[in-house]
This record gives sequence, structure tokens and C-alpha cells, in this order.
Amino acid sequence: MKSFLVITLILTSFLLFAQEEDKLVDARDGQEYKIITLDIPLVGGVSVSRTWMSENLNYAADGSYCYTNEPAYCKKYGRLYTYASAREACPEGWRIPTYKDWNTLALKYGGMANAADELILGGTSGMNLLLGGFGDPGEVFKNIAISGNYWETETQNENTSGLITIQSDTEIVYHGLIGAFHRNSVRCIKEYEIDGE
Repeated sequence: MKSFLVITLILTSFLLFAQEEDKLVDARDGQEYKIITLDIPLVGGVSVSRTWMSENLNYAADGSYCYTNEPAYCKKYGRLYTYASAREACPEGWRIPTYKDWNTLALKYGGMANAADELILGGTSGMNLLLGGFGDPGEVFKNIAISGNYWETETQNENTSGLITIQSDTEIVYHGLIGAFHRNSVRCIKEYEIDGE
């Protein structure tokens, strides 16, 4: 009986620890986010490990908004951020992804031309990207449940920033540039060591 209790305690401790590894608690406001670590095979028989939030960021930073300024949308889809706000919004040790990060993620699921179905909510990746729409500088909000629009770090000039878009009717993961004052969703990636860059 005593050994059964010891084994039960060890197993319970292990499960609690494992659960802690699958979430991030933002020390700034106490919000919890599910996270996922993916091993991504690359060409030549090597792979990289990347840890992503599997929920949209919902930290109330300056320059962030709820869709149509309705808090219920923030609860489901997270907040929408200007690019400047997005750059500062991720918790310590996390950041907004580069285009390379998004492209590497898509590689695991067939590349940018084919990965959207696996990256959206319910897809096999566990990333659960949401179709949270976007806002424009005039505070007009569009495309809720139609498109998910996520910041990435590419810039052409101080007024434009990189954007990753998924849509409800296509497998393509789109990449482009958009005005930095638009409001888009944020998925944070855990910082990792970059060699040779």
C-alpha cells in the first residue's frame, strides 16, 4: 500500500510538471496561454525545435484593440495590435516571429502553398490559428471568421510591416506587407539561439 502511494505521488508530480510545460503564464497580467513545441525536419536530415503559443496574444498593451472594440472578441480571438504595439507585447523571453519562423513552421505541413488547413483551429499541428479579422487605421474592423492576419518582423520601411494571412477557403498561407498602423493578431514564438546570423 505504501509503495502504491509513493508511485501515485510521483506520477501525480510528473503529470503536474508536464502540464506546466504546456502552458505559459504571463507574469504581467496572470493570463495563461497554451504553448506547443514542434520538431521541424529540414533538408539534409536535420531538424529544429520551436516553441509557439497555440493561442492568440491577449495582453492589453497600448495600441491594441478588441475587434469592433467589443471585449467578447478579445476573449475568443485575442487582441489586435498595431505593429509597434506588437513588437512590445510578447512576454519576456518571447517575440513576434520572423518570416523565416513562419516559413519554417509551414514546411512541416507541406509549405506555404499547402499548410493553412493544418495550422488553423482543428488542424493537426496544434497551432490553432484563429480567423480573427483585422482593423484598419480608421478603426474599421473586417473579416472576422474569414481571415486570420498575423504580424511578422519583415519591414520595407518604417510605415510597412510583414503580414501572414490565412483564410477560411484556401490552404495557402499568404505572406505580404501592410501598413504598420493596421491592427492584426499576434502569435509569440519563444526566443531561441540563432547561430551565424
